[in-house]
Order: sequence, then C-alpha cells, then structure tokens
Amino acid sequence: MAKIYYDTDIELDTLKKLTFAVIGYGNQGRAQALNLRDSGLTVKVGARKNGGAFLRASADAFDPIDIESATAECDVLVLLLPDEHVPNVYNEQIKPHANADKVFVFAHGFSVHHQTISLPKDADVILVAPTGPGRRHALVLPAGQPRPRHCRKSERWRRPCGGSRRSRNIAGPRQTRSPPQRDRRCGCAR
Repeated sequence: MAKIYYDTDIELDTLKKLTFAVIGYGNQGRAQALNLRDSGLTVKVGARKNGGAFLRASADAFDPIDIESATAECDVLVLLLPDEHVPNVYNEQIKPHANADKVFVFAHGFSVHHQTISLPKDADVILVAPTGPGRRHALVLPAGQPRPRHCRKSERWRRPCGGSRRSRNIAGPRQTRSPPQRDRRCGCAR
C-alpha cells in the first residue's frame, strides 16, 4: 500500500539538502521548477542545448544543462515531458544514470502505470497531481506568495481563468445587479 504524504508531514529543511532536476520545461515543468526554486530548493533544469525549453529556462534565470548531466547530478528527478516523449528520452539519456537512490517524480502516471519505461526496482516514485494548468499558477502570483488551488470562476461565464468564453453558465443569463469586482491578478470575478 502506498503511503500518502502531505505538507505537514515533512519540514522544508529536509528537502533543502536535495538537488532537484526538472526534465521537461513546458506547462507543468516550468511551473514546478519555479515553485521549487521559490521555496528555496536547489533546482537544475535539463533540456536540449538551444532548444525552446533551454531558452525559456535561461530567460527565467535558470542555468539549464543537458538532460544526462541533470539526471546524474540530482537526487530527485522530476520528469515532466509529454507522455509520448518519455520512453525515448528516458532510455537514451536518463536510464544510464537512473538508480534506486533517486526519487522519480511524475505529474501524470501514464509512463509508470503502462510501463513504457523501466524504473530501478527499488526506486521511490512520487505522483504530483496538479489541480490546474501549471503555466497559469506560476504567473498569477508573484514569487514568495502561496499558489492558489484554482482561480475563482466568473459569474457570467462558466470557465476557469484564461479559458474559453464559449460555454455559457447553465444558471442562465447574468442577474441584474452591480457588476462583479475583478481580481486584479487574473481578472476572475470575485
């Protein structure tokens, strides 16, 4: 049976002794790397030299390195590539440096559940299930402030912040009253 840990189960100082490597600097990777760094943890970003992720990570003041080096130097490997790319990248660049001493973190359990990769037998595996789009969470609040679980939903439109305005609220048209105040950070109705 898997043990589930919560924020109250561990001190942040324990994690500060570890080096995290984020592989995949897209929607979830960027948000999680920024959040880890904002928490005071050591984060390395692994990316292809001069690729899009490499350039975005550089623009965010990371010093990106190649995937093999990031994997070799980390204690915790945060693998956030799209599912269809995980097997190739894992087998070619990560597997030679993978061992049971590393902790593997995924934001989606596809690769582990469907066994598209073979992790070391006794490795610890963590699934971090995000509650919303990572890109939006990373941009909504300045560094150092807690991240929201989700943005408030607009009263008129049934959509999360930044989403499509095409689906109308099933409750019907807006009631006649003063317009709602807008959240200054994300524009959602309060």
